[in-house]
Amino acid sequence: MKRLFRYLLTRHFETNLEAEIQAHIDEKIEAHVAAGLPVEEARERAIREFGNRTQLMESCRESWGTAFLDQ
Repeated sequence: MKRLFRYLLTRHFETNLEAEIQAHIDEKIEAHVAAGLPVEEARERAIREFGNRTQLMESCRESWGTAFLDQ
């Protein structure tokens, strides 16, 4: 049961993290479009500026840990 809870909680955090990352990228896209860039160029630039999404998610996973679940 503990493993199921851990899995569900981790999945919840990852889903929220993905949404948060996308929200930041969307904000950057909007800012670039407002500055006069075409949407596709704005999207490419925002993604490039944001950095490696996979690496960021891995870093967040490492920082979460699971100690709080064991307590």
